[in-house]
Amino acid sequence: MISGSPAERAGVAPDDELVALDGFQLKDKEALDKRLRERDAGDRATLHVFRRQELVPLDVDLAAPPPEKWVIEEDKRASAAARRLRRAWLAPLGGARVATPVVAKGRKPRVPRRE
Repeated sequence: MISGSPAERAGVAPDDELVALDGFQLKDKEALDKRLRERDAGDRATLHVFRRQELVPLDVDLAAPPPEKWVIEEDKRASAAARRLRRAWLAPLGGARVATPVVAKGRKPRVPRRE
């Protein structure tokens, strides 16, 4: 779950099982995505989750989906160790100080090994 997301603000916990959105059963992620596409950012919806075998209703204020591209910016206050790691990671990019990685959804950026 993304920190600060509408689900987190509504009270969804990591082990909750999402079972319904506005009274419609959610069998899988595709069903959830379909229902969310029918709604607009700013709409209020009711999620039903199972939490430790108890059905819990949660009101959530919907928001636009998060970006799928991220920009990494240099932290001017980074420690010396962090600066060394950053240089090693950015070395394949020609020493660029700012990088915009495009990472497949669900995958983490790969950090090059030091040789």
